[in-house]
Amino acid sequence: MLMVMEFTRLTKGLGVKMSLLSMESYILQERVSMPKYVEIGYPIYEGMPVYPGLPEVKLEPRERLDNGDDWNGSVLSMYLHAGTHVDAPWHHKNNGKGIDAVPIEDFIYRKPLLIDCPLGPNGFITIEKLKEYEELNEADILIFNTGHWKHRDTDFEKYANNFPAVSPEAAEYIRTKLPNCKAVAIDTLSIENLTEAKGNGYFVHHAFLDHEKYEEPTMLIYEDINPAPLVGKKLISAFTAPLRIKDHDASVVNVIVEIEE
Repeated sequence: MLMVMEFTRLTKGLGVKMSLLSMESYILQERVSMPKYVEIGYPIYEGMPVYPGLPEVKLEPRERLDNGDDWNGSVLSMYLHAGTHVDAPWHHKNNGKGIDAVPIEDFIYRKPLLIDCPLGPNGFITIEKLKEYEELNEADILIFNTGHWKHRDTDFEKYANNFPAVSPEAAEYIRTKLPNCKAVAIDTLSIENLTEAKGNGYFVHHAFLDHEKYEEPTMLIYEDINPAPLVGKKLISAFTAPLRIKDHDASVVNVIVEIEE
C-alpha cells in the first residue's frame, strides 16, 4: 500500500496516466533495491570450537520452566577471544583503551571492502595483494577472505593451526597508509601468525592496536569471522555492537553487513 501511494505521489504531478504494468514494474524495482543484511559472526553454543588451550564455552541452566521455575534463565561463561570477537587496544597495551572506551563511530562502516586472498597454510596477506583493489584507499574496514573459514566446521584442528595471517609489512601499511580504515577482519583465529608473533613481539597486533607505535589512529581487529555470505556480493555498509565491558580487552560480537545481490 505504501509503495502504491508513493508511486501515485510521484506520477500525479506529471499528468501522466501510468499503466498497471508500469506500476508493477515500479514496485518490483523497489523490492529489488531494498537492502539485505547478512551476519558474518558465528553463533555461540556450549562446546563450540575455540583456540587450543583456551577455556571452553559453557552455558549453564539456572532457571527452567520445566523445573517449576518462573522463567528460563542461563549463565554464559566465555573467554572474550573465543568465537567471533573484536580486539580493543588494551588487549596488547596496558595504557590502551578498553572495549568500553572505543568510540561507537569506530564500529560503523560506510565503505566495507572484501579482500579475496586465497592462501594456504601459514600464508601471508601482502601489500601487493592489497594494492590490487582500486577501492582500497576509500575503505573503512577490510574484510579478509583467505578461504580458511571452510575448514572451521569440517576440520577444526586444521582451522586452528597454521592459518593464514596479515604480514607485518601489510599491517604497518594499513595503519600508516590507509587513513580511512578503522578496522580489519579475518576468517582465521588470529590476524597474526602466532609462531612468528612470539619472536617479533606481536608486531601485527601492535601495528593495529598500539597508540604509541604510530601517529595514525589505532584500528580494531575482528577475528574468526565468516565471509561466506559476502562472496560475490556488493558490500554497502557494515556495523557491530560490542558489549561495553568496562576496562577490558575485547568483546564477543556479531558483524552485520548490508549487501546488494
